[in-house]
Amino acid sequence: MKPNLKFSNPKDVPADRLEPVERMIKIMQQSGVKAFEECDQWESSLCALVLALDPRCRTYRFLEALPFNRDSYDESDVLNTLARLGYFSRKIPISITEMDNRLFPSLFIQEDGTPIILIAQEGEDRIKVFKNHTLTYLYKNQLAGSHGRAIIFEHFDENRPATSKFIRAGTN
Repeated sequence: MKPNLKFSNPKDVPADRLEPVERMIKIMQQSGVKAFEECDQWESSLCALVLALDPRCRTYRFLEALPFNRDSYDESDVLNTLARLGYFSRKIPISITEMDNRLFPSLFIQEDGTPIILIAQEGEDRIKVFKNHTLTYLYKNQLAGSHGRAIIFEHFDENRPATSKFIRAGTN
């Protein structure tokens, strides 16, 4: 059993004692990625979203997908990074309470521009979310006033045919 150590500086915390999102952020900072020096809401949301979509994502793959030499990231940088990781994205105007659990994990952008990562719905009305550098559980009624747009992601499948079987059957 490891002793319960206290750290005066969060940067001194060993990587094995951090949560996965914090661990990924620390690795990006140690790798010299400029945007992660002052990790803002978009950078931390990007890490949380990548880990929600692919918990086994390799660090080198993530580093190769990041935009080069940016001081900070925004929505387009997040979407471009996920596209380079092999995800299609679709934007839909919706409120969080209207979200179906089949759409998780997804990125929800509130009207004020704040990103929220909707990770999973647990039970009827509880949602696991990542917001403001924090992983938490919120009830739908706590998020009832949140309007904005959701961005849902689907992984690119190289073996998936470009047309449906019905279209292919009609062309013969």
